[in-house]
Amino acid sequence: KTQSIEKHQEDFTRFIEEIITKFKVPGLAIAIVENGNSVFKKGFGVREMGKTDPVTPDTLMMIGSVTKSFTTLLMATLVDDNTFSWSDKVVSLYPDFRLGDAGLTQNLLIEQLACACIGLPRKDLPMVFAYSQKSPPDVFKELAIMKPTTELKETFQYQNHMLAAAGYISAKAIDPNFPVGDTFDRSMQTRIFNPIGMTSTTLDFNAAINSNNRATPHALDLDGNNMVIPIDRERFTTYVRPAGGIWSSVADMTAYMITELNNGICDPKNSPTAEYINFTVEYFDTEGQLPEYVHLVIDNTIHMMQPIQSSKNKYFFSQLIPAGSHSYYF
Repeated sequence: KTQSIEKHQEDFTRFIEEIITKFKVPGLAIAIVENGNSVFKKGFGVREMGKTDPVTPDTLMMIGSVTKSFTTLLMATLVDDNTFSWSDKVVSLYPDFRLGDAGLTQNLLIEQLACACIGLPRKDLPMVFAYSQKSPPDVFKELAIMKPTTELKETFQYQNHMLAAAGYISAKAIDPNFPVGDTFDRSMQTRIFNPIGMTSTTLDFNAAINSNNRATPHALDLDGNNMVIPIDRERFTTYVRPAGGIWSSVADMTAYMITELNNGICDPKNSPTAEYINFTVEYFDTEGQLPEYVHLVIDNTIHMMQPIQSSKNKYFFSQLIPAGSHSYYF
């Protein structure tokens, strides 16, 4: 019979501490969900090798390609809302979509944007080494010259550009009037992060790296030893961010896991903090200069707030934050 982790937290903590020492892991954070509830959340080690700042359950880290599951969740909410269906053709939703094969372009379905099975090979080297001047529209420019190397559904081929396109096209279906990257960021914040209660999670790379509680990337050198990686090396994710650009914490990811285990139903009491309030700022756009987002700093943690239109020239900036007393400023 499986025993509850709650009765073995000391043993589990000791085991993790032994493992990170043995394998020289600078730091990590772990959460355990049991019967729909968070029963363990703890940080281990340090945020950066050679420094003393500890990893906590609220430490921001890049979650890499786990971002893809958030993108497909966003897509699923739009299918639920009848914005589009999985079987719709991509060009019917986004007429400018192009691949390096005309036939595949015209027949590709929405669900196939995320299947890693349409025949396109992985094209990550240009993405990693030539990203400095790129922005979200470049994803579509690059896809337009990519040719399949296998038939549709013939084999699995991991493909970051397709998942990036999936996120951008889906968000564009929500609001076609905003730039594609901004629309995706806004959609993720308002449709996924806020409802789940992921109060620290962000797609804003600059906001994340300026946080006072975020981890630094590490890698192994040629001798197999840990080394610190300059944070800007990860900036390539910004232009393909639906495929890998989210920063989150284990506390926020616990709320996400609970939502997934609950068949996509958000339950506020299962969020990282038991009670939340919706911090809302009303904004009247009298000059036609609506900001893309504002930064709200709560207890020294940066939150990205994005506008939601309620009527002509009237918007709300809304952010879910833990209930209680807080210091904050814009």
